Amino acid sequence: MLNADAPHTAATPDPARADARALLLNADDNVATMMSPASAGDRVAVESEGDPGAVIIVADDVAVGHKIALTDLASGEEIRKYGGEVIGVASQDIRSGEHVHEHNVRGIEPGGQT
Repeated sequence: MLNADAPHTAATPDPARADARALLLNADDNVATMMSPASAGDRVAVESEGDPGAVIIVADDVAVGHKIALTDLASGEEIRKYGGEVIGVASQDIRSGEHVHEHNVRGIEPGGQT
């Protein structure tokens, strides 16, 4: 799901140079969860099952446990985590590397209604 052409994605991952780490739970997800805090401009190694698959440059300060976008998300696009499960919908355009949280995500109601 990582978009190597996105401006906040490093073309060649170099986890040794990363400032922070995030966890990609499933290849179908379009967000990763921060495992360490990051400041705007930090390089974040995105790990999946211990394998750093890419380095994302974060656009915002992001706390541990919060999410970052792994690809550009258009307003109205589904936010997927936990193996592609829809956890919300982008309420505005979200660029790769941006903090994904209540300021730019609409929740979903039981039954999948936004």
